[in-house]
Amino acid sequence: MELISNDAVSLLIATENVCWTYLSTGTSFRNLAFSFRMGNNTVRRIIKENVLILWDELQPLHMPVTTTE
Repeated sequence: MELISNDAVSLLIATENVCWTYLSTGTSFRNLAFSFRMGNNTVRRIIKENVLILWDELQPLHMPVTTTE
């Protein structure tokens, strides 16, 4: 019995690829949408969600709140 379908795995890989391609190249959302055969709003949502997760995880480690000491 499969825990995750092949379609779900393919979707997870595609969303990761969209985000990393955007972060590494800075290409436009429109170009990403065309390249990955997704809608513009889908690409925007994927990138927004992933960048917020990255920020929430990395910000406390690399940009801690300054103290007076």
